Amino acid sequence: MIKRAQAAMEFLMTYGWAILVVLVVIGALAYFGILNPATLLPERCEIQMGIQCADHLVNTTTATNVGRIVLKIENGRGTDIKVARITANGTSASTADCSWLPTVPGTGDALILNGASYKFKLNRSGCPIESVYKGKNTKLKWDLAIKWYDADSTSSFTHTAKGQLMAVVE
Repeated sequence: MIKRAQAAMEFLMTYGWAILVVLVVIGALAYFGILNPATLLPERCEIQMGIQCADHLVNTTTATNVGRIVLKIENGRGTDIKVARITANGTSASTADCSWLPTVPGTGDALILNGASYKFKLNRSGCPIESVYKGKNTKLKWDLAIKWYDADSTSSFTHTAKGQLMAVVE
């Protein structure tokens, strides 16, 4: 019975040290930022079906921390649409809320023809994006909401397309 206990202890000690070494290596990789999820995840801009985010850009100025989000939105709904408002709400303390509104609400809504795209600059309210993120590989995240309606309809039939933007500040 003593020999069986010794074999069991040797087995547990051998594999215990191996598991401990693996945990130390994983901890070191996480400490030095190699396993940081923000650096491993790709940039993305996703909106619900029919309205596609073709491209995006997030930048800021170093001196004033005033930034902007530029979205290239494509219409794939099968009909022409008008965009009345776009908002990007920050999901953490490090991201700011930004929005796009037409210069004349209700009458200056952006017309996007079927299959075409339109570029929106979201910096109406100043869009404060801290410059400490500029040039770093830190990805910031926003929840997008696009208010739109069919071009042959009126703004009283406004729909909301929701999505998400995860991007690096340039």
